[in-house]
Amino acid sequence: MLFQRKKVLQALDKSKRRIEVLDELSSKLSEAISLKESQLIGNVTVKIEDTTEDASSPVRIIAPKEEVQNNVTKDESDPDTAEFGGDIQDVQLSIESEGSSLDDKETQHLLESLSISTPNEDNIARNSSEISSYEDFMEYIDLKLSEIEAELVTVLNVSTLVLDNEERAKNSRLQQTIELLDSIHGIRQRIRNTKEAKVRI
Repeated sequence: MLFQRKKVLQALDKSKRRIEVLDELSSKLSEAISLKESQLIGNVTVKIEDTTEDASSPVRIIAPKEEVQNNVTKDESDPDTAEFGGDIQDVQLSIESEGSSLDDKETQHLLESLSISTPNEDNIARNSSEISSYEDFMEYIDLKLSEIEAELVTVLNVSTLVLDNEERAKNSRLQQTIELLDSIHGIRQRIRNTKEAKVRI
């Protein structure tokens, strides 16, 4: 048990730098998505102005902000679009409760999953060269975020096996991981909203 505890703490320590980089990436992605959302809203406004000039085709004008807000509300209430929230909620519930004991084989399997390597620069460059449009770029980002999300969920699940409630509450790296996981969930949801708004234009 002490050996497993040591390995988890080492894994959390190694993930510190990755968390910092991912946190910076998430901030930049949020800025990029916000810019794109502003551009989409501007396009909707132009289309509405062009449409209102044609008196022969009366239309019901919906303010862009209202439409976006309605879309977000719909996504949050639609069970089919809530696929990203389950893992985060499950992890948070498991952290608040006492970690259940697993046998050595199951624990080792979880520990091994922490060693997933980060794609090297050559792979990133090769994948990036295949991106030919903004939509492809967003699909690529969403895919990579889903992989990171799965890895963070594994880290949090393993931490519940070796850290008690008090240790989890005091572990700053663990708290950063939870915050980062929540940020990734929010970014992926915004990507979905942006894609749906693009389809309606």
